[in-house]
Amino acid sequence: MRPLTSNTAGCGAVKPGKGELEIMSDADSKWSNRLVWMVIAVVVSLLGQVAVHYLTREHPAPTPPSPRPELVYGLTDPIQSELDGRPVVTHSVLLLNDGTLEAEDVRLSVAFPSGAKVIRAKIEPSGGPTVDYKVTKRPDMWLFTFPTLNPKESCLATFTLDARTIEPLEVRLRGKGENGRRFPAPPTNLTAIAYGPQPRYTRYAAIIVQAVLLGVLLLALVVVWLRRRFRKLTGAHLPR
Repeated sequence: MRPLTSNTAGCGAVKPGKGELEIMSDADSKWSNRLVWMVIAVVVSLLGQVAVHYLTREHPAPTPPSPRPELVYGLTDPIQSELDGRPVVTHSVLLLNDGTLEAEDVRLSVAFPSGAKVIRAKIEPSGGPTVDYKVTKRPDMWLFTFPTLNPKESCLATFTLDARTIEPLEVRLRGKGENGRRFPAPPTNLTAIAYGPQPRYTRYAAIIVQAVLLGVLLLALVVVWLRRRFRKLTGAHLPR
Protein backbone atom coordinates (compact mmCIF):
# COMPACT_ATOMS: atom_id res chain seq x y z
CA MET A 1 0.00 0.00 0.00
CA ARG A 2 1.15 3.46 -0.76
CA PRO A 3 1.66 5.79 2.23
CA LEU A 4 -0.86 8.52 2.53
CA THR A 5 0.51 11.92 1.72
CA SER A 6 -0.90 15.21 2.85
CA ASN A 7 -1.05 18.37 0.76
CA THR A 8 -0.76 20.46 3.88
CA ALA A 9 2.56 22.25 4.14
CA GLY A 10 2.37 22.33 7.90
CA CYS A 11 0.39 23.64 10.79
CA GLY A 12 1.77 27.20 10.51
CA ALA A 13 -0.22 30.40 9.64
CA VAL A 14 -1.44 30.77 6.09
CA LYS A 15 0.45 33.46 4.24
CA PRO A 16 -1.64 36.09 2.41
CA GLY A 17 -1.68 35.94 -1.33
CA LYS A 18 -0.40 38.55 -3.74
CA GLY A 19 -3.86 40.05 -4.29
CA GLU A 20 -4.43 40.45 -0.57
CA LEU A 21 -1.11 42.25 -0.21
CA GLU A 22 -2.03 44.68 -3.00
CA ILE A 23 -5.41 45.41 -1.35
CA MET A 24 -3.72 46.03 2.01
CA SER A 25 -1.08 48.31 0.47
CA ASP A 26 -3.76 50.31 -1.37
CA ALA A 27 -5.75 50.78 1.84
CA ASP A 28 -2.65 51.89 3.73
CA SER A 29 -1.76 54.29 0.90
CA LYS A 30 -5.23 55.83 0.96
CA TRP A 31 -5.14 56.39 4.72
CA SER A 32 -1.64 57.86 4.56
CA ASN A 33 -2.68 60.23 1.75
CA ARG A 34 -5.72 61.33 3.73
CA LEU A 35 -3.56 61.99 6.76
CA VAL A 36 -1.11 64.01 4.66
CA TRP A 37 -3.91 66.09 3.17
CA MET A 38 -5.41 66.72 6.59
CA VAL A 39 -2.05 68.01 7.82
CA ILE A 40 -1.61 70.17 4.69
CA ALA A 41 -5.10 71.64 5.07
CA VAL A 42 -4.50 72.49 8.74
CA VAL A 43 -1.15 74.12 7.97
CA VAL A 44 -2.55 76.13 5.04
CA SER A 45 -5.51 77.26 7.15
CA LEU A 46 -3.23 78.39 9.97
CA LEU A 47 -0.93 80.24 7.58
CA GLY A 48 -3.92 81.95 5.98
CA GLN A 49 -5.31 83.07 9.33
CA VAL A 50 -1.92 84.43 10.41
CA ALA A 51 -1.43 86.29 7.11
CA VAL A 52 -4.94 87.79 7.16
CA HIS A 53 -4.53 88.87 10.79
CA TYR A 54 -1.17 90.47 10.04
CA LEU A 55 -2.44 92.38 7.01
CA THR A 56 -5.73 93.55 8.51
CA ARG A 57 -4.62 94.38 12.02
CA GLU A 58 -5.30 97.93 13.15
CA HIS A 59 -2.35 100.11 14.05
CA PRO A 60 -2.85 102.57 16.90
CA ALA A 61 -3.26 106.11 15.64
CA PRO A 62 -0.44 108.49 16.55
CA THR A 63 -1.17 110.87 19.36
CA PRO A 64 -1.84 114.33 17.93
CA PRO A 65 0.28 117.15 19.31
CA SER A 66 -1.15 119.42 21.95
CA PRO A 67 -2.85 122.56 20.60
CA ARG A 68 -0.47 125.47 20.12
CA PRO A 69 -0.20 128.56 17.90
CA GLU A 70 2.23 128.57 15.01
CA LEU A 71 2.98 131.95 13.51
CA VAL A 72 4.43 131.99 10.00
CA TYR A 73 4.92 134.64 7.36
CA GLY A 74 5.74 134.70 3.68
CA LEU A 75 7.22 137.18 1.23
CA THR A 76 6.62 137.43 -2.49
CA ASP A 77 9.34 138.37 -4.93
CA PRO A 78 9.49 142.13 -5.55
CA ILE A 79 7.77 143.22 -8.76
CA GLN A 80 9.09 146.21 -10.66
CA SER A 81 6.71 148.40 -12.61
CA GLU A 82 5.93 152.04 -13.34
CA LEU A 83 3.34 154.31 -11.78
CA ASP A 84 2.74 157.76 -13.26
CA GLY A 85 6.02 157.54 -15.12
CA ARG A 86 8.18 156.66 -12.11
CA PRO A 87 9.60 153.27 -11.16
CA VAL A 88 7.91 151.46 -8.29
CA VAL A 89 8.38 148.12 -6.56
CA THR A 90 5.54 146.04 -5.12
CA HIS A 91 6.03 143.76 -2.11
CA SER A 92 3.53 141.43 -0.42
CA VAL A 93 3.72 140.03 3.09
CA LEU A 94 1.43 137.27 4.34
CA LEU A 95 0.90 136.62 8.05
CA LEU A 96 -0.72 133.34 9.12
CA ASN A 97 -1.47 131.44 12.31
CA ASP A 98 -0.94 127.91 11.01
CA GLY A 99 -1.34 126.34 14.45
CA THR A 100 -4.31 124.89 16.29
CA LEU A 101 -4.56 127.44 19.08
CA GLU A 102 -5.26 131.16 19.20
CA ALA A 103 -2.15 133.35 19.12
CA GLU A 104 -2.00 136.34 21.42
CA ASP A 105 -0.22 139.70 21.20
CA VAL A 106 0.94 139.14 17.61
CA ARG A 107 3.39 141.75 16.32
CA LEU A 108 4.53 141.94 12.69
CA SER A 109 7.14 144.55 11.80
CA VAL A 110 7.95 145.37 8.17
CA ALA A 111 11.09 147.45 7.56
CA PHE A 112 11.46 149.05 4.12
CA PRO A 113 14.70 149.49 2.17
CA SER A 114 16.71 152.62 2.84
CA GLY A 115 15.31 155.63 0.99
CA ALA A 116 12.10 153.88 -0.09
CA LYS A 117 8.76 155.56 0.45
CA VAL A 118 5.35 153.91 0.71
CA ILE A 119 3.14 155.22 -2.09
CA ARG A 120 0.17 153.05 -1.23
CA ALA A 121 -0.63 150.03 0.91
CA LYS A 122 -3.46 147.50 1.04
CA ILE A 123 -4.22 145.51 4.20
CA GLU A 124 -6.50 142.45 3.80
CA PRO A 125 -7.28 140.42 6.94
CA SER A 126 -8.89 137.06 6.17
CA GLY A 127 -11.60 137.76 8.74
CA GLY A 128 -12.63 140.96 7.03
CA PRO A 129 -13.06 144.40 8.62
CA THR A 130 -14.18 142.86 11.91
CA VAL A 131 -10.63 141.76 12.69
CA ASP A 132 -9.12 143.86 15.47
CA TYR A 133 -5.64 145.12 14.60
CA LYS A 134 -3.58 148.29 14.77
CA VAL A 135 -0.96 149.74 12.44
CA THR A 136 1.84 152.00 13.68
CA LYS A 137 3.42 153.81 10.73
CA ARG A 138 6.93 155.16 10.49
CA PRO A 139 8.77 156.32 7.35
CA ASP A 140 11.06 153.28 7.38
CA MET A 141 8.84 150.68 9.10
CA TRP A 142 5.23 149.65 9.72
CA LEU A 143 4.22 147.70 12.82
CA PHE A 144 1.08 145.56 12.79
CA THR A 145 -0.36 144.55 16.16
CA PHE A 146 -3.07 141.89 16.57
CA PRO A 147 -4.46 141.28 20.08
CA THR A 148 -5.43 137.78 18.96
CA LEU A 149 -5.11 135.73 15.79
CA ASN A 150 -7.31 132.66 15.46
CA PRO A 151 -6.06 129.37 13.98
CA LYS A 152 -5.84 129.54 10.17
CA GLU A 153 -6.51 133.27 10.28
CA SER A 154 -4.25 135.39 8.07
CA CYS A 155 -3.55 138.92 6.90
CA LEU A 156 -2.10 140.00 3.55
CA ALA A 157 -0.30 143.34 3.28
CA THR A 158 0.72 144.70 -0.13
CA PHE A 159 3.07 147.69 -0.37
CA THR A 160 3.90 149.80 -3.40
CA LEU A 161 7.22 151.56 -2.81
CA ASP A 162 8.88 154.41 -4.62
CA ALA A 163 12.23 152.74 -5.03
CA ARG A 164 14.76 152.54 -7.83
CA THR A 165 16.39 149.32 -6.65
CA ILE A 166 14.95 145.96 -5.68
CA GLU A 167 15.82 145.21 -2.09
CA PRO A 168 14.02 142.71 0.16
CA LEU A 169 11.91 143.74 3.10
CA GLU A 170 13.00 142.98 6.64
CA VAL A 171 10.19 141.22 8.47
CA ARG A 172 10.02 140.17 12.10
CA LEU A 173 7.14 138.25 13.65
CA ARG A 174 6.48 137.24 17.19
CA GLY A 175 3.61 136.53 19.54
CA LYS A 176 3.12 135.79 23.20
CA GLY A 177 5.62 133.01 23.87
CA GLU A 178 5.94 132.30 20.16
CA ASN A 179 8.51 133.42 17.60
CA GLY A 180 7.34 133.46 14.00
CA ARG A 181 9.16 131.73 11.17
CA ARG A 182 9.23 132.21 7.44
CA PHE A 183 7.87 129.64 5.04
CA PRO A 184 9.38 129.38 1.54
CA ALA A 185 6.04 128.58 -0.10
CA PRO A 186 2.35 129.08 0.74
CA PRO A 187 1.69 126.93 3.80
CA THR A 188 -0.50 123.84 3.79
CA ASN A 189 -2.29 122.21 6.68
CA LEU A 190 0.17 119.42 7.32
CA THR A 191 -1.48 118.54 10.65
CA ALA A 192 -4.64 117.32 8.93
CA ILE A 193 -2.57 115.25 6.51
CA ALA A 194 -0.40 113.67 9.20
CA TYR A 195 -3.17 112.82 11.66
CA GLY A 196 -6.17 112.49 9.36
CA PRO A 197 -7.57 109.23 7.95
CA GLN A 198 -4.85 107.32 6.21
CA PRO A 199 -5.70 104.94 3.34
CA ARG A 200 -5.13 101.28 4.13
CA TYR A 201 -4.90 98.72 1.36
CA THR A 202 -6.25 95.86 3.44
CA ARG A 203 -9.66 95.57 1.78
CA TYR A 204 -8.35 93.20 -0.90
CA ALA A 205 -5.30 91.91 0.94
CA ALA A 206 -7.21 89.14 2.75
CA ILE A 207 -8.87 88.01 -0.49
CA ILE A 208 -5.53 87.92 -2.31
CA VAL A 209 -3.85 85.94 0.47
CA GLN A 210 -6.66 83.41 0.64
CA ALA A 211 -6.66 83.03 -3.16
CA VAL A 212 -2.90 82.42 -3.18
CA LEU A 213 -3.15 79.83 -0.42
CA LEU A 214 -6.03 78.10 -2.21
CA GLY A 215 -3.95 78.02 -5.38
CA VAL A 216 -1.05 76.44 -3.48
CA LEU A 217 -3.40 73.84 -2.03
CA LEU A 218 -4.85 72.99 -5.45
CA LEU A 219 -1.35 72.76 -6.92
CA ALA A 220 -0.33 70.34 -4.17
CA LEU A 221 -3.44 68.24 -4.89
CA VAL A 222 -2.58 68.09 -8.57
CA VAL A 223 1.02 67.08 -7.81
CA VAL A 224 -0.07 64.26 -5.48
CA TRP A 225 -2.68 63.04 -7.98
CA LEU A 226 -0.10 62.98 -10.76
CA ARG A 227 2.33 61.16 -8.50
CA ARG A 228 -0.23 58.48 -7.64
CA ARG A 229 -1.22 58.20 -11.28
CA PHE A 230 2.40 57.76 -12.30
CA ARG A 231 2.91 55.07 -9.66
CA LYS A 232 -0.13 53.15 -10.88
CA LEU A 233 0.96 53.36 -14.51
CA THR A 234 4.50 52.26 -13.77
CA GLY A 235 3.27 49.51 -11.44
CA ALA A 236 0.99 48.10 -14.13
CA HIS A 237 3.94 47.55 -16.46
CA LEU A 238 6.16 45.87 -13.86
CA PRO A 239 6.77 42.13 -14.50
CA ARG A 240 4.85 39.84 -12.22
